[in-house]
Amino acid sequence: MRLPSLARLLPACIVAIAVALAAATQAAPLAQEPGIEQTSEPARIAIVHAAPFAAGDATVTVVATVLGQDILLTNDLKFRDVITYVTVPATTYQIKLYAGSLTLPIPDTTSPVLTETVTLTAGTDYTVAAVGKGDATYPLELLILDDTTTPPGSASAKLRVVHTAPFAPSPAGTAVDVIPDAGGSSIIPPALEPFIYGENTDFLTIPSGVEFDLKVVADGTTDPAIIDLDPVTFNAGDIVTVFAVGDGVNQAPAIVVLPFVAQAPAQVRLVHAAPFATGPATVTVTLNGQVVASGFDFGEVRPYATVPAGVYTAQVFPGTSATGTPAISAPLVLQDGQNYTVVAIGTGASAFPLKLVVLADDPTAAPSATARLRIGHFAPFAEGAASGVDVRSQDGTVLVTGDLRYEEVRSGFSVPSGTELDLKVVAAGDADGDPIIDLPPLTFGAGSAFTVLAIGGANGQTPTVLLLDDQSVTTRLFIPMAAR
Repeated sequence: MRLPSLARLLPACIVAIAVALAAATQAAPLAQEPGIEQTSEPARIAIVHAAPFAAGDATVTVVATVLGQDILLTNDLKFRDVITYVTVPATTYQIKLYAGSLTLPIPDTTSPVLTETVTLTAGTDYTVAAVGKGDATYPLELLILDDTTTPPGSASAKLRVVHTAPFAPSPAGTAVDVIPDAGGSSIIPPALEPFIYGENTDFLTIPSGVEFDLKVVADGTTDPAIIDLDPVTFNAGDIVTVFAVGDGVNQAPAIVVLPFVAQAPAQVRLVHAAPFATGPATVTVTLNGQVVASGFDFGEVRPYATVPAGVYTAQVFPGTSATGTPAISAPLVLQDGQNYTVVAIGTGASAFPLKLVVLADDPTAAPSATARLRIGHFAPFAEGAASGVDVRSQDGTVLVTGDLRYEEVRSGFSVPSGTELDLKVVAAGDADGDPIIDLPPLTFGAGSAFTVLAIGGANGQTPTVLLLDDQSVTTRLFIPMAAR
């Protein structure tokens, strides 16, 4: 079903997140509040931003209003961003969308481009996509897809194709086929021909274990490719939705892939990297008002804890109790089955505000005879360009160069396993200078995956490095309740 109003426009995909947040609760029991209809069975939402309404990385801000309280959901949703499934209470929510990247409180002089009420049905999984360009031919609107389907049979997968690419002057001109690179019949069922903007297939059963090398071409042609897809092989049981996106003007035609994810809890690891005071700089952390970390000192890492997927309000209080005004208050979106590292950073100074950085972790094994590293710079020892660093070995080999600055995180570094690495962090471009951080020799196991975080360097906190094992898990369970 497509919601036709222009008011349901642009980053409508965020609606899904907004829907999620509402009363900052999720699959855990929701405290009954007046005026909020609730059901015992939740819904789930996946989000796709498929609306090429602007060029580049234009962002939008989404606010959920619940019982008169505004809650910031996100202020950084960009074209082609995907958020996989989030479990939320099945109820009615009011969503406000604003152009640009804003923070709370939103000024009274700034009006939302959308104020919308959204109702989710219990026990239903949805994909919500923002589509359109914002003109009369392709109005910005919200596309809601019901993801209900039977599981694939043995040795098969399921694929759904959604056409949201407004690349022609009129929808009739967007008619396409999806054919093998080597030629052959379109995978679009004949009953859907011509396959034009705004249409989608049902979930199509396809063989698993077979490589598909497909391209999107104009209807009735074989070349040139409007979109040339990378070869892909589906595993048995996969359920995947593929969106054709882009208008060829603001955004190039491309593919967005959304895999179906079964309902599962998240794993959350907490890191205190905010040197806002000398000494321990102790804090207390809450999710939806429930304490999940107390006596939490600077430089400490709390291991992964199992948390029901959903949307929470995370707050960090100075001291050993959750009293007074929180130093940090932020939404925390936990997707089904995802691992996260949540890092508190900053000093509280204007150049280094206190905030939470949320990193999605990859616990899968690195290729044989290697280890995978992700490196984050959260050491506020200098501002702007002066904070830039390189990571080098003592013998001069460069691991990270290119001026890694404060708040930057870079992924995908591969190092040999079983080999001792003697690394140092130096000022960007200063290969022979004194190290800012001199790491002890490290040897990584084959297939391992680690996150390396540089912290400290303010308020007397010595710059140092935290080494986090991304493949460790825990059986501890946090079940935050609704904040009152």
